[in-house]
Amino acid sequence: MEQENINLYLIQNGIRPLRKRVLIYDYLQTKRNHPTVEMIYKDLLPQAPTLSKTTVYNVLNLFLEKNIVQALNIEGNEIRYDADISTHGHFKCSKCGKVFDFDVNKEHYPEVPLVNFVAHQIHYYVVGHCSKCSTAKLN
Repeated sequence: MEQENINLYLIQNGIRPLRKRVLIYDYLQTKRNHPTVEMIYKDLLPQAPTLSKTTVYNVLNLFLEKNIVQALNIEGNEIRYDADISTHGHFKCSKCGKVFDFDVNKEHYPEVPLVNFVAHQIHYYVVGHCSKCSTAKLN
C-alpha cells in the first residue's frame, strides 16, 4: 500500500496519519511476517531513530482499538500483529518461529454453544512444523 493510500486508510478509520503510525502500518502491510513489538521496533529503528518500544505498543493498541489490525496470541505470552483482518487461520512453526496464514471457511467454525451469545472474533491457530522444517527433519 502506498503512503498516500495508508494516510487515507488511517484517516477513514479515525486515526491521524502521523509519521510513525504510517511507518508501522506500512511495515505490517509490506512484511506480512506477523511481527512482535520487538521485531517491529528493531526493523524500523534505522528509519526512525527516535522510535521507542512504547510508541510501537501505543500505535499497535490504537490500531487494535480501531480494528485495523489483529493481535495473535498463538502460544505463551508472545503477541504478534497482523494487518490482515479477514477471517483466516495461522500456523506457527515451533522450530523456526515463522507464522503462516491459511484460509479457513467461516462455515466450518463451531457454533458458540451459549444462548444469546454472538461471536465477533474467532481465532484459529495451529502449531507444528512448517514444510521447510519438517522436510529438514526427515533428511
